[in-house]
Amino acid sequence: MKWLVCLIAAGLYLCLKNYMNTEPARLSRSVIEKAVIDAKTMVDSAYEYSRRVSVERVRRDAVSPSDTLRLLKQPVGQTRNAVRAADYMHNAVKLIQMSLQRHQQPFINATDLISEEDMQFIADRTGCFSQHRAPSCKTTPNLGRFRTASSICNNRCVSDLKGDERSNEQIGLTALHTLFLREHNRLVYHLAQLNTHWDGERLYQEARKIMGGYSQVLTFREYLGHIVGPDFIASHLSTYPGYDEHVDPSISNVFATAAYRFAHLMVQPHMFRLNEMYEEHPVYPSPLLHKAFFTPWRIVFEGGVDPIIRGLVGRPAKLNTQDHMMSDELRDRLFKFTSQLALDLAALNMQRGRDHGLPGYNKWRKFCGLTQPRNLEELAEVLNNTEIAEKLLDLYKTPDNIDVWLGGVAEPFVPGGRVGPLFACLIARQFQQIRQGDRLWWENNGVFTEAQKKSLRETLLARIICDNTGITEVPKNPFLYRPRGYGYTRCENIPAFDLSPWNEDDPHGPSAPTGPYGPPGPHFTFEQVAFSMRLGNDMPQAGMPLHFSEAIYNGQNSYNPKTGMFTSPHPGVYEFQFHCTIFQKDGSIDLMRNEHLIVHSFTTWQTGYLTASGNTYIKLNKGDHVYLVANHDGNGLTHDCFFSGHFLFSE
Repeated sequence: MKWLVCLIAAGLYLCLKNYMNTEPARLSRSVIEKAVIDAKTMVDSAYEYSRRVSVERVRRDAVSPSDTLRLLKQPVGQTRNAVRAADYMHNAVKLIQMSLQRHQQPFINATDLISEEDMQFIADRTGCFSQHRAPSCKTTPNLGRFRTASSICNNRCVSDLKGDERSNEQIGLTALHTLFLREHNRLVYHLAQLNTHWDGERLYQEARKIMGGYSQVLTFREYLGHIVGPDFIASHLSTYPGYDEHVDPSISNVFATAAYRFAHLMVQPHMFRLNEMYEEHPVYPSPLLHKAFFTPWRIVFEGGVDPIIRGLVGRPAKLNTQDHMMSDELRDRLFKFTSQLALDLAALNMQRGRDHGLPGYNKWRKFCGLTQPRNLEELAEVLNNTEIAEKLLDLYKTPDNIDVWLGGVAEPFVPGGRVGPLFACLIARQFQQIRQGDRLWWENNGVFTEAQKKSLRETLLARIICDNTGITEVPKNPFLYRPRGYGYTRCENIPAFDLSPWNEDDPHGPSAPTGPYGPPGPHFTFEQVAFSMRLGNDMPQAGMPLHFSEAIYNGQNSYNPKTGMFTSPHPGVYEFQFHCTIFQKDGSIDLMRNEHLIVHSFTTWQTGYLTASGNTYIKLNKGDHVYLVANHDGNGLTHDCFFSGHFLFSE
C-alpha cells in the first residue's frame, strides 16, 4: 500500500507543472480534459500495480491474512467500474485544485473556484455521472399512495432505505425471504379476487404496501420491546406522534455499522431444522452455521423452508453473556464452507466501524446522555464486570478508544431487553426517527383507511407462517420462545388477515382463507391457573394499579379485584395480555411486576380514541404480583378494558 500511495503522490506532483499557467477563475475544457487523462493514467497504473503485487505475494505464499483479505475485497464487475470512475474524478479534481491553489491566496478554498458546470463536465468525462442521478420525484406516478422502489421520494427529507439483497447468505434468511414473498403473492391473488378491475401494477403495489404495513406493525409491536426494553419503548416509541417532515428517517452510520449488529451475538451455532413435532429432523439434521451460508440448495433438496422456520420459532436465540459473546461459528468459521479463507465477524464489525470513521465508545455514550467512564473503576461499574474492563483497557489503554460495537455489546442488558443502555438508546432513537419521518408510515393520516388500519393492527406473524407453509401449529407470538408442549396454537384457531377493507366494490367482502388443519400436539398436564377480567368502570385513577371488577373467569381467585393484582400461586412461566381503549387522551398502559416495568403498551390512534395493548411471558416466583397501571392521561380508559393471564409451564 505504501508503494501505491507514493505512486499516486508522484503522479500528482509531476502533473502540477502542466497547470501552472491556468487561469483560476475560468477553467478551459482543454485543461479539464488534460487533468482527466492524467488522473486516469495514474489510477489505472496504481490499480494494475497493486493487483500485480498482491497476486505475486499470494502465489509465492509470502502473504499475510490481511493481504489475502484485501485481495478478496477488491471490487469486481460493475462495482469495479463505479469505484474506478470515482477514483478518476477524485484525482482529476485533486489535480485541478492543487494547481489552482498555487495561484491563489492561502486563505482561498480552491474548491470554490471550480464551478458546478465544471464539476458536471468532470463527472461526465470520468464516468462518475451516474452517481449523481436520482429519479424525478415530480414525474414518478402514485407517490402519494405507494413507496418508490429505492425510497428516494418517500420523504421530503430524503432517505436511503434499501432492502437486503443477500437473501441467500444463509438458509434462515432465505426461508424468511421466501415466506414473505409467498405472502405477497398470496395477497395479490386474493386482492385480484376482490377487485377484478385492478391491473397487475395496482395489485403488485397494493400487496407491497400491505407488506410494508406488516413489517412496521410486527417490528414495533412484537419485536422491539424485547430488544430495547419497556423503558425505552415508553420514552421513545410509545404513541405515534404523527409525521414530521423535518425528521430525517434515513439510517444512521452508527446504527447500521454498529448498534444493529448486536444480533450477531444472538446467533446459535446451528441452523435448527425441526420436524412436525418440533423435534430434530430425522432426515435433514441441523447443520452447523458455517455449513448453512450460501447454500440455497439445502432448501431445494433438503426439505424446503418448513423445517427451518420451525427451527427459528421452536428454538431460543442464543443468550449473549459477557463470558460467551459470539459463537465460534461466526468468530472463526464465517463463510468457511464456501470460501477458502474463513473470516471473523467480530473483527469485521470493528474494522467496519473504523472504515466508516465511527467515533469511539465514550463519544456515543455522551451522545445518549450516559456517563463516560474515564478509568478502570468507572468502566468496571458501567460494565458491571471488572475482568472485562481490565481486558479492554489492556487493549485500548483508555475507554475513549474502545470500538463502539465492542463496547456496546459488552454492556449488561437494560431491564427487559437484550442490549445495554448505549445500544438501547441508539436503536430506539433510530426507530423513532424511522417512524416519525416516514410520510407513508402505516398510522399516518391518509396512508390507509381506518378499516385497513384496523386489519393491519391485528396482523399476526403466526398467521403469515400458517398461510404460506405446511406448518400446522405455531406459538401465537413467534418472537417469544416457548416449548411446543405447553400450548402452541393450531393454525385454524389463529384469525385470518381481513382483506375486506381493500375491496373497492364491497368493503365488507370476505376475509382471506385460513390454512389447512394439522395433527394434534402431545398431551401435557399442568397447573390450572387463569383469569380474565373486564375493567367495568370508566376513567379510573392513573398512576396506581387498575382494579378490574368484572370477572369473565377467575376460577382460582388468583386475581384480586380489590387490590388490582394477580398473585402467583406457584413458580413458573405465565402469559399475560391486555387490551384497553382510551378516549381523547394521550395515555398508555404499563404491565408491572413487583413495582418493576415489564411491558409498555403498543399504543395506536384510531378515530377519536387510542388502543393500548400488550402481550408477554413472565417467569414468576411464588407470591409475585402482576398488575396494570395507567400513565398520565390514561385515566381516559373505558370500561371495555380487558386483562387476562394464565400459567404456561414450570421449569
